[in-house]
Amino acid sequence: MRATWIAIVGLSALAGCSVLELERQTEAFNASPAIYGELVPENWSGEPMVLILSGETQPGAPYTVEYFVQHDPGPFYVYVEPGRYQLAVFEDRSGKLEYRPGDPALVHPETLLAERGEGARLEVRVADRLSTATRLPGRFDIAHDSAQTKVSIAHRNVGRVVTLDAREMSLELGQAGMWDPLRYLKELQIGLFLLEPFDPRKTPVLFVHGIGGAPVQFEKMATALDRERFQPWFFAYPSIFPLQMIGEALSTCLDIMRRRNEFDHILLIAHSMGGLVSRAYLNEYSWTRHDYDVALFTSLASPFGGESGAAMYPGQNRGEAGPFDTWIANTKPQQDEYAHIAWTDMAPGSPFLVNLYAEPLPENLVYTLVFAFRPDQKLGTASDGVVTLASQLRPEAQREASHERGFPMGHDDVLIEPDAIEYVLARLEEAHERVGR
Repeated sequence: MRATWIAIVGLSALAGCSVLELERQTEAFNASPAIYGELVPENWSGEPMVLILSGETQPGAPYTVEYFVQHDPGPFYVYVEPGRYQLAVFEDRSGKLEYRPGDPALVHPETLLAERGEGARLEVRVADRLSTATRLPGRFDIAHDSAQTKVSIAHRNVGRVVTLDAREMSLELGQAGMWDPLRYLKELQIGLFLLEPFDPRKTPVLFVHGIGGAPVQFEKMATALDRERFQPWFFAYPSIFPLQMIGEALSTCLDIMRRRNEFDHILLIAHSMGGLVSRAYLNEYSWTRHDYDVALFTSLASPFGGESGAAMYPGQNRGEAGPFDTWIANTKPQQDEYAHIAWTDMAPGSPFLVNLYAEPLPENLVYTLVFAFRPDQKLGTASDGVVTLASQLRPEAQREASHERGFPMGHDDVLIEPDAIEYVLARLEEAHERVGR
């Protein structure tokens, strides 16, 4: 069992300057304080628990709060900004992510002091009794419209309704998540967006974009959905950062959505690097209990085997040049030399890729592997113009796949070409029928 959440506020430490080598960025990240804890209340009844960190602030200003769902007792860790924090826990008996007087709760008696420094780590063990007599102070209110607290942008964006032409969905902002992370973190952090209010009669279809991508890239596919039966959801994230961290963030977003809304299944569609994020999320899903099933996972042109040009940052060996290397060279702004942590995760043999298949897929999940290739290429490395065919067809991915289909088209064309869209929609229809909606 594993239950973890890395607060997105901690990501800002990785983007503190515009020109840094990977080692210096990693040092900055390691200098961000981490709270490592073990949540083991002695009288837990079995309901999911909500753990809340409330940070000190200026007198009279709202408290800043971070929170996550813990389905079982056990370890947790969270990266935070330096400061003083109070910690509280309640059992979510309503199932709506709402604390109600009478819910078993506890307030940890100690103030947690998180200090910046290399390897800064604060350990805490939360083993007190959850009591129905305990009333949580207002500083732990996680309502979005509370006058006493201010939740992070990331939490406010979970389940927010937008339009496809909204800035949060735009490719311009998505590219900032790769080349201008400070702006992305300031404007968005992460988001799980809907195009309409949640409807329990419809099956959620979650779209996950790739490196430098954005939800709007799925516009044609989402528009083609039968909106009487399916509801499109979109996960937006900064693609410069570690992929395991983003996979855990996706897991937390879905946990929050499930506590607020009644749904039994989701169908997952991911493009390019989004397939790696989604596979990391599915590992996380396997490590802990959830109140929903993932019935379908469809990956589109995903680099499961990594790309030799992915470790492209100052002062390091790029490895053998390839299509990804060329794509980066044509995409990168001249003035930027960011060290992209996500790229090192995509380098062949990286620890992230080695452990990507640490857990089997969930038992009830059907996986469809879609790959793309450019038939007009001259002799050389077979690819879709960005990702090599060998990477898309990593043996472990093929062994997991119930369906496998290739399309003679470019990397992004699988999102817009009718043949590819028709194939994806057919897999959605099968999944919809299978879950009995």
